[in-house]
Amino acid sequence: MFLTLIKKFVSEIREKKLRIGSSNLLSVNNLKTYFFYYNKIIKAVDGIDFNINRNEILGILGESGAGKSVCALSILRLLPSFNYQITGEVLLNHVNLLKLKEYEMQRIRGSQISMIFQEPGISLNPLMTVGKQIAETIQLHQGLNYRDSWTKVIELLKMVKISDPVKSAKKYAYEMSGGMKQRVMIAMALSSNPSLLIADEPTTALDVTTQRQILILIRELQKKLGTSVLFITHNLGVIAEIADRVMVMYAGRALEYAEIGDLFNNTGHPYTLSLLKCIPRIDTPKGTRLKVIPGNLPNPAIPITGCSFHPRCEYAIDLCKKQEPDLFEINKNHLVRCWLFH
Repeated sequence: MFLTLIKKFVSEIREKKLRIGSSNLLSVNNLKTYFFYYNKIIKAVDGIDFNINRNEILGILGESGAGKSVCALSILRLLPSFNYQITGEVLLNHVNLLKLKEYEMQRIRGSQISMIFQEPGISLNPLMTVGKQIAETIQLHQGLNYRDSWTKVIELLKMVKISDPVKSAKKYAYEMSGGMKQRVMIAMALSSNPSLLIADEPTTALDVTTQRQILILIRELQKKLGTSVLFITHNLGVIAEIADRVMVMYAGRALEYAEIGDLFNNTGHPYTLSLLKCIPRIDTPKGTRLKVIPGNLPNPAIPITGCSFHPRCEYAIDLCKKQEPDLFEINKNHLVRCWLFH
């Protein structure tokens, strides 16, 4: 009887672990990306932890220089080939990408993980038609012949709502608008049905109307295909539109983790609160100056004692200047790295 109960207990634990594991697509644990410049260590990403569940959009929010893009490029190991070091774990379906050899990573890039970059005009080859570029990706990762890959190109361009896809596939990037080029980049990124799509500020160079169209498109395709998305932006309006959960980054560190509703309705970290205060409001009296966060991001090459945000924080106390805070739980799924919540 006792052995039967033990076996049942072990079986339940295993089933629980499998259920947890099956919902978790990507786990990033203590990720650190340091660049070495002469005798200086530049801590671009300094101990980041997060996970992305299947069929979920996780937003990374922060100012320019916070380490958002370096974090994404570290996951894909696409950093420039000068002195740097990446440590920690990047587990995709329980496989540590940082331990793989380069040829193994090449198989994963574009097939299991795809990326949409900020500026599609720079990312697309000006000497090849957009259709040929998408077809090359399909042939590389799926091994289809030219005719089958071209058929799929047309299907993909239809999927991203490009009008007259047959004609558009024969165009060069310079013949397209910014919105159309970004749609081509999305089609290329989704051509191999990746598990994870990384979007690095894909709407930054677009006007507001086109920006909203692209956000709606990404959301629709994410639901339709079941792809998880890591969405990087500095725009609070964009993050409110697209994300399910948010990680707020500052100076290479994660300061707040929250579900999207909590981030706006129950803001925790003073940095996040300062970002919200900087948003222009339609009911602000005429002549009122916009709020700003005083100071600048700290120099990543100069070590800072205590909380990295304390020089700019209006709520800073003595402890903030002496010791870096741990993560404290405000409520379920809402964590804040701030001594005010100790």
